[in-house]
Amino acid sequence: MIGVQWILGLIILFVCAKAGDADICSGSCCWLGPSVEVIGGGRATGVGWPEKFPTVEKCAKRCEEVADCKAFHYYGAKDTHASNAYTDCYLHKKGTLGTYLADGRDRYAGICTPDICSGSCCWRGPSVTVTGGGQATGVGWPEKFPTVEKCAKRCEEVADCKAFHYYGAKDTHASNAYTDCYLHKVGTLSSYLADERDRYAGICREAQYLIQYG
Repeated sequence: MIGVQWILGLIILFVCAKAGDADICSGSCCWLGPSVEVIGGGRATGVGWPEKFPTVEKCAKRCEEVADCKAFHYYGAKDTHASNAYTDCYLHKKGTLGTYLADGRDRYAGICTPDICSGSCCWRGPSVTVTGGGQATGVGWPEKFPTVEKCAKRCEEVADCKAFHYYGAKDTHASNAYTDCYLHKVGTLSSYLADERDRYAGICREAQYLIQYG
């Protein structure tokens, strides 16, 4: 699938083939590796270059704390390159994730977004929806789940689910859509809408991807 778009200047382009290693997400950051790098990056404001952290999770957390950090790359424990880069964490104010490289480096690269992420899914809301969507194969339309996290998890479990939208507890519309979870095989996230619906929308990744900040 090509052309899944996040708003707020963030564009995600997916490459359709499944990757050998799925991306890992924590908080507002997701990363891939090893042997992945940030392309077209640039040093975030007021940070060390590099800073040192014992894990990629700590590096990602640091990126969340820096106001203009949008991407990072990190060298892990198995990196034996002569540059002695182990524990180096580079925090970028912009950047694109490259494809997997055949360089044997224990290097991870990630993006931090303003969204909420869990597993391979990220979402935002309320008052966001999926545009250009379509029902994923073999799913209810809608299915019912008590939380947006459960809806996202269900999308991860469905082979061709790429996006979802979900109505939360505060949705009081006459349609009575509370707990409705719609699982899409395609889709683009809308901008924030002025409809005051308690509706969340997200994307679940299943492939290598490029993420570019505009």
